[in-house]
Amino acid sequence: MQPSLLLGSGANDLHSKNMTSIAERLIEELLASGVRDYFGVQGGACAHLVRASSLHDSTNFVPVLNEQSAGLAAHGYFKATGRPAGTIVTTGPGFSNLVTGMVACYVDRVPVVVLCGQVSGSKNMAADFGTRMYGFQELDHAAIASHFAEYSLSVSGPASLSRAVNHIRNLGMIQGPLFIEIQDDLQREIDNLELGKVIRLRNVGDPKTTEVAIENVSDHLRRCKRPVILVGAGVSDMAFEDIDAWATREQIPLLFSWGAQRHLDMQTPLHKGLFGNHSPGRGNQLLRDSDLLVCIGIGLLDHQVGQDRSAFAPNAEIIYVNSDFLECARLSHDFPQRSRAIVCHDQTFVDALLKGVHNPNTDYWGSEKQVPVPGSSTPDENPSILEDIHEGVSVLMELLEQCPSETIVFSDAGSTLSWTYQAANLVKAPAIYTAYNLHTMGYAIPASIGASIGGIKTVVSICGDGGFMMNLQELPQARSVGVKSVVLDNRGYGIIRQTQEDYFDSDFSGSSPDHPFSPLPEYDVAALSAASGIPSRRIKPTELTENLGWFFDDDQPRNLVIDIEYSLRVMGVGL
Repeated sequence: MQPSLLLGSGANDLHSKNMTSIAERLIEELLASGVRDYFGVQGGACAHLVRASSLHDSTNFVPVLNEQSAGLAAHGYFKATGRPAGTIVTTGPGFSNLVTGMVACYVDRVPVVVLCGQVSGSKNMAADFGTRMYGFQELDHAAIASHFAEYSLSVSGPASLSRAVNHIRNLGMIQGPLFIEIQDDLQREIDNLELGKVIRLRNVGDPKTTEVAIENVSDHLRRCKRPVILVGAGVSDMAFEDIDAWATREQIPLLFSWGAQRHLDMQTPLHKGLFGNHSPGRGNQLLRDSDLLVCIGIGLLDHQVGQDRSAFAPNAEIIYVNSDFLECARLSHDFPQRSRAIVCHDQTFVDALLKGVHNPNTDYWGSEKQVPVPGSSTPDENPSILEDIHEGVSVLMELLEQCPSETIVFSDAGSTLSWTYQAANLVKAPAIYTAYNLHTMGYAIPASIGASIGGIKTVVSICGDGGFMMNLQELPQARSVGVKSVVLDNRGYGIIRQTQEDYFDSDFSGSSPDHPFSPLPEYDVAALSAASGIPSRRIKPTELTENLGWFFDDDQPRNLVIDIEYSLRVMGVGL
């Protein structure tokens, strides 16, 4: 029988004798793999994990007020810092509350470690009896999590603990959640686990295969006349520097997905802006005119290419680079006649490009290369400017332009998200992040908290009033870390009303406080924010300029609620 320490004096004895528990061992292993900050909610079956992360000299436990926010905070933390965070939750509802945040990390390939408590072994018996539950709040968390985790592990003894530690040591290879469920009694046991050699989980990009792929790319570039490079969220900062250098050498224009907006430099002539279903302007026109797309680190999902795949860059062949074989297989299904997929890491691919692909005598695009970049001052000078910029976009243009250097912005789902990126396509903007693929409402505030915990000095959350209400309980933590929030208040769910206007005869049931039968409840986001101790102002769009000084002047939390016309739509939808 393995030695163990049980509840009560046993746990105190462990600390007084300077012994190490399994919970502490996991926190130490995670620290060695770069995980320093944890978000979560305290609970009975995770109390030892919370205690270990809270009392350790080099780690930090940040309480949130709903487990969903823990996953979203970890998402924002990684986007802002490039480091994975941890989340700690308890059994049953603690885990089920976390699911939305965990799924957001999964679909965006955000590494996060989820430590989930489980009832003790003597109570973890529902599967043995074939019943739905035996122990208090007992669920088969690992089985549920397996659908939206890179790896889902259940720790119940030395063998499964060894496997979990090996996965932790390979955390740098994991693109998504690493889920580890661990029984409460095992968390308290004395650590006597010894491990030998650790095996790398995977490696993508065989040199010979890469060489053949690069020859194929070079052949396409020799034959095409109007190539475009599409840069996605999966492109690392280091790889982008090399992609940019190669594009400059070859004089090939670049377009950026929303997730790659942080790489867009308005002063670089070859950077032609954002593209996508909600990004009207020059970028989408270039796609229509192109005859070759080199796509790196990008999904090419509906919000980027539209539902009709044949209408996306209709005259272009597609070279698609992704480290995930299954994504490459999906791409070949979506564009069967005109795609070539390369399973390869972005840096491996671009290193080979710089060495092996150079066409000095090719004049791509000809005079088209002189098309003005986004940021020009008039629609005549810059075709990427919307024909009719309404106040939903214009206020965000001004806000983004006035953000202090090194600011990071998180935008919530809905109309506000589209307006944020449309604004970013027209002005010099800081890095903007969102839950790109899940598009969950309630994302921006927890994600901003995560970035602030990660050490970012100025963090701005942009929400609609509907999204703001989704995780309102996190405002006290947002106050404590100095998050600045902007709320565009159009009284409900504007993007849903746009759909209802187009397809449901303007029946705004469930999306407007004015509906006669199913109205949204009335709420005042400025008053609710002020009640949480955050200085708040409600203003008109024309009053933004005079209030930006108050908003940005110091590092204190602020909430600026801007009343936006109820009927404003997201303009320019479509490719």
